Amino acid sequence: MTTKEIKKKEKSKKEQEGEEEEEEEEIKFSDEEDSSDEEYQRKKLKLEEQIKELDQDRRKKKKPIRPSRPHYSEGKGVLFHLIRYLCILAVFLVFHYFIFGGFNNIPEWLYFWKSESEAASEDWSKYMGIGDNRKHVIEQIKMRCPKDADCSDIINKFSK
Repeated sequence: MTTKEIKKKEKSKKEQEGEEEEEEEEIKFSDEEDSSDEEYQRKKLKLEEQIKELDQDRRKKKKPIRPSRPHYSEGKGVLFHLIRYLCILAVFLVFHYFIFGGFNNIPEWLYFWKSESEAASEDWSKYMGIGDNRKHVIEQIKMRCPKDADCSDIINKFSK
């Protein structure tokens, strides 16, 4: 390392900019003073390399105001997204479990794949409990069945 480079590293950024301008002027004067062509060419190449290094250092120190960031999913594979969606589903199921008190107590309106009578019969059987008197269960179903609804298939299910 030359003494000039050591001095540059010790000074602050503001002083560096001023010093670099002075050095460039010194370089011009020293080029004119050299008499032999070989020495002149060597010194000229060294000085050009130093100038390039200083320019690169200056460029590295400058940071953009707001660096552009890639989209969060850019560069990530399909497996990453699959695992991410499975984790989201698992979190949903855990919350569902705690909110509804287990998977056996899912409300009736979530049984979108079942007919109303099947969902109602399951709800009645859960409400009445297993092992109760069948006649009593049938009486309770008849009492609580809405007037305009047909509860015969539910009653038939318990009368078997």
